[in-house]
Amino acid sequence: MKRFFAAALLLMGLVLGGCERNFLYNDIRSSDQIDLVRTVGVDIEDGKIVATVSMAGKEGSEKVSVLSAEADSVSEALKKMQSYSTKKYIFYGHVQELVIGEKAARENVSACIDYIERGVEMRLDTRLYVVKGGRAKDMISWASSEGKNIGALLESLEKDVQLVSESHVYSCGESGEEIAQCGNMLAAAIEAVDEAGIVSGESSKIIRSAGYAVIKQNRLVDFIDTDNARAVTIMTNKAVNDITTLPDGMGGFVTLEMSRENAGYDGEFKNGRLNRIYININIQGNIMELQNPIDLFDKSVISLLETELARLELERVRSVIEKSHRLECDFIKIMKMIAMKHPIETARLAEGAEKAYLGAEMVISVKTKIRRTYAKENLQSGGNKELG
Repeated sequence: MKRFFAAALLLMGLVLGGCERNFLYNDIRSSDQIDLVRTVGVDIEDGKIVATVSMAGKEGSEKVSVLSAEADSVSEALKKMQSYSTKKYIFYGHVQELVIGEKAARENVSACIDYIERGVEMRLDTRLYVVKGGRAKDMISWASSEGKNIGALLESLEKDVQLVSESHVYSCGESGEEIAQCGNMLAAAIEAVDEAGIVSGESSKIIRSAGYAVIKQNRLVDFIDTDNARAVTIMTNKAVNDITTLPDGMGGFVTLEMSRENAGYDGEFKNGRLNRIYININIQGNIMELQNPIDLFDKSVISLLETELARLELERVRSVIEKSHRLECDFIKIMKMIAMKHPIETARLAEGAEKAYLGAEMVISVKTKIRRTYAKENLQSGGNKELG
């Protein structure tokens, strides 16, 4: 036993003693010797990659540093920036956002996110954004000139859009997986716009959600506006919360908070073909505000509201489906969900899943239920309405 421990200690000494300069973590630096990159932006100009990074100052400081470099690839551009930082090492292990300009997204999205997926420093949970109508460099530079951290702005935006279901922010890992499996994906779209200040009244630029960017075969093909983006968020089962205002039939309005929104899919197969696709949307809302003193215990009043809510959502869902057909792109991943229920039938489709999706009859059903308040169910039950 003693010989065993002696041999083990000798082996440990050889292993540890042999590390020296070649050990992976031998180059240790203190925090004041490192620039931590929070956000990376990628644009394509004249066939070249233009990478822009945002680095916050010390904790508690509003100073934000921005660097930009041009090269043939993202990795080369990022490495080139090291020569710009005289005494500090630029570290990319804490990158939380990747922002892609519209032109770059239209040319090649994979060229922009490939480094995130393969790079040893980068994280797969880095959140992905596509700039509508602009460049990533301009958006990052604007935020810095205002003394703002673009990463903090995007983090706040992500939380805000969840509260109204205007979008869902996907990670680079999720996006790469969707492209590999389905050939298409969705990405959160953002834009910088001028908006009057609430307090001062002066116009200032803000970053807001622009719905979704639709990526097909590694290229941006279109955007989905924020109104229809709500339907996309429900159809992909990413809805967290939402507020909807409906007419009450008396010239006023009723405001609802959606407490439950989900979508289900099924398919009807016959003779190796997909004849129909069934899309079933279920929505439940709670009444938050009333402009007029309407009788909420009148079932006809609740029925009217449920019908209006179902009509609104049905219109949005149909608009999204029409766009997917126009783009010839199943960006909702409906066939992927049908394949989970019918794997054998889907695999036997002679024309392939994408063409089967485009050729099948769509049967859309929206079922709504409105509750009068947050009280117990037996005191507030309304009816429910289904449109299709």
